[in-house]
Amino acid sequence: MTHFFTGKKILGNPFILFLPFLLFYITLAIIFPTHGNTGDENRYLWYTDYMISGLQSTPHPDFDYLGNGPGYSLILIPIVALHLPIICITILNAFFYYLSIVFLFKIVSSVASFNKALIIGIFWACFYNLYELIIYIAPEPFCVFLICLLIFSLSKVFHEENPGVYIFTSGIVFGFVALTKPIFGYVLLFMLIGIGLLWIVDR
Repeated sequence: MTHFFTGKKILGNPFILFLPFLLFYITLAIIFPTHGNTGDENRYLWYTDYMISGLQSTPHPDFDYLGNGPGYSLILIPIVALHLPIICITILNAFFYYLSIVFLFKIVSSVASFNKALIIGIFWACFYNLYELIIYIAPEPFCVFLICLLIFSLSKVFHEENPGVYIFTSGIVFGFVALTKPIFGYVLLFMLIGIGLLWIVDR
């Protein structure tokens, strides 16, 4: 009986439950390696090299590069600085997407049944459109991980007796989302304006 409950607990752990998907994503990254020159890959690698050099803008900045946002390049700095193979970046993408599934499962399971959380988790794990982005130097897997982590932290803010840590985490994560996808900077600005208006109305 003890072994039964132990096994059930292990299978209920999302890190173990969705582990096969992580192995699948890593396999995709290995089978379909990128050379770093497809689409926007050069831009992210260039920006990472530029940040490693200690500079964030040129005397005559190329706004096509600056529009990327530095968030994803900050994550790539250790890999590029150590001259590790490019495949390390796509494997890192695989981990980010896998973690987004885990946190999505945790979010749903906090408000719904295990079965419903499992179905939604599997649906997200099988979302084909992101498979292509895993195998390239692209910020989308990292960004969806940040968004899932943000929602998880915000849900904890409203369910924990001492939410201070989660409030701080939510702010940090949202800031990193804005750094990764600059469009979220405008979202944050409008949210702050909206909160200010609500505060005035409530007074």
